[in-house]
Amino acid sequence: LELQSGVARRVLLGQEMMTSQEKIKQSYLRLDEFYRGFGDEKRLRSLRDELCGLKDIYGTLSRLSTGVVLDDVAFFEVKELCLTASSVAGIFAGAGITHVVIPDVSEALAVLDPDGQRLPSFYIYSSYSPRVRELRARLKEKVRDDELTAELLAEEEKVRGMLSERLREYEPVLTKALDSLVESDILQAKAAQMRTMRLVFPQLSVDGKTSYRGMFHPYVKALLAEKHK
Repeated sequence: LELQSGVARRVLLGQEMMTSQEKIKQSYLRLDEFYRGFGDEKRLRSLRDELCGLKDIYGTLSRLSTGVVLDDVAFFEVKELCLTASSVAGIFAGAGITHVVIPDVSEALAVLDPDGQRLPSFYIYSSYSPRVRELRARLKEKVRDDELTAELLAEEEKVRGMLSERLREYEPVLTKALDSLVESDILQAKAAQMRTMRLVFPQLSVDGKTSYRGMFHPYVKALLAEKHK
């Protein structure tokens, strides 16, 4: 499977085998939508370009929900998740994907991007706090002032506390966004594998009988193909 992220591989390997007929039907429904929606190579590449930067920040989101004050690296990770979710939602709209929903994370993104620049970086912007802006301006006028520097660092930490508090209410939607992006990575890889190997969707048996036609073992087939067999 051409998975684009490590977190998708971890989640995939941790999944349990489905035994519910309804869950299997829904799984095939979502896969069929990806198979049809991303048959175009350019659109598929756009999706993969977004997903390749997806990081496993479940731990960061868990800490956020418990009241921990995040550091700048964690804020950057959350902002990056928001930007990816926003971009993938746009790609889904063009591909007609409806069964995997990317929630709206615009409000959470606005917390981390107060100037609306949508840059993949994070900084304690002066626009967060008039006091931070004032202290930075004063420090620019001095060669060195340890007291002002210490005060600035303290004010920046207050801003981090404020941002963590504001983001906390969005933790459920951020976690849902990450879940949907991980599922999307798994589905695009399965859909691509179907197209490459010319696989088909099976019909679910309702009478307890199972039959196969034209079945092959992918690994054995690849080994034989190397020997022109």
